[in-house]
Amino acid sequence: MRHLKCLTLIAILMLGCVQSALRAQDLGNGPVNPPSDDPPYTIGSGWAQFSWTNGPNVFNVEGPYTFNASGPVTLDVTDWRYDGDRFKIFDNGLLIGTTSMPTDNGFTIFDDADAAFVDSRFSHGTFNLGPGAHALTFETILVATCYPDGVGNFRVESSPEIPSAVPVPTSILGGSVLLLSLLVLRRRSILAA
Repeated sequence: MRHLKCLTLIAILMLGCVQSALRAQDLGNGPVNPPSDDPPYTIGSGWAQFSWTNGPNVFNVEGPYTFNASGPVTLDVTDWRYDGDRFKIFDNGLLIGTTSMPTDNGFTIFDDADAAFVDSRFSHGTFNLGPGAHALTFETILVATCYPDGVGNFRVESSPEIPSAVPVPTSILGGSVLLLSLLVLRRRSILAA
């Protein structure tokens, strides 16, 4: 019975991943693999806008923003203009995260994505991406009251290389195992006496 529950959970998770990928591909702007009509993005070029109409539960109208990263990068996403919008972010058709919960009280910030990004009333998020080809799409899942159309912003910056774990020299590891073995043998010999 326990095995059946585990298989059922795995099947549900796989179905959710497939549905997310299919939804991201059905944007009316071509497939996720970047065709020529999808907007390119240059890493480090600052904030870029994406927009939607007739939200919520719609993807950005521009199609996937595409770029290639030679190393790890950081993606920042923020709402602006009217607080109340929230986003799911997809990379190559896979959900990578959701922005924070916004307020929806009519507060506005125009033409300053940096200010909106640090203002807790606006939905925002930071996501780490690895090297490789990327195609970002944004699904608007909440909209500001009375504003079904809107604009959000994103930027991608290079991240410092994250150092890999420092390997433990095998002589230290081997010595530790040997020491532990000797202690166990010593304890047994004391208990046997």
